[in-house]
Amino acid sequence: MAGFFLLYSLLWKKIEKAHETYYTSLLHPKILVFYLMTFIIVAIDYLWKTHSFMYLSQIILFLIALIISYNNYATNGKQHRFLKFYFIAMLLSFVAWIANTIAALYLKWDTTILVAVYSLNIIIFLLFLYGVVKVTKKW
Repeated sequence: MAGFFLLYSLLWKKIEKAHETYYTSLLHPKILVFYLMTFIIVAIDYLWKTHSFMYLSQIILFLIALIISYNNYATNGKQHRFLKFYFIAMLLSFVAWIANTIAALYLKWDTTILVAVYSLNIIIFLLFLYGVVKVTKKW
C-alpha cells in the first residue's frame, strides 16, 4: 500500500475534483481501488506460494512513479524545488526494489545481502523524510 500511496501522491491533483468531499483520505472509493489491487497481489502470491508477483508489481509501480515524477519535474521543476528531490527518491526506490528482488529471488534470501538492501531502503526513506521536512519546514 505504501507504493500505491506514493503513486497516488503524484496523481491526486489529476484524480480528485474540487467538489468531491470525503470524510477520510484513507477510505474513499479511489483509494479502495488500491486496497483491492493490494489484496489481489497478496492473494495471487499466497495461492501460487511465491513472492514474485509482489516484487514484480512493486517494480512496475515504482517505474510508473519514476516516469510520472520525471514528467512532473521536467514540467514544473523550476517552480517547485521538491519535484527534483521526489524524482531522485523515486529513482532510488526503484533501484532498491530491483535490488530487493534480486536478493530475494535470485540470491536465495542471503541474509547479508538482504540486510544491505534493507539498510539501503531505510536510508532512502529517511532521505525522503528529510526532503519532506525540509520543504514543508515542519519538524
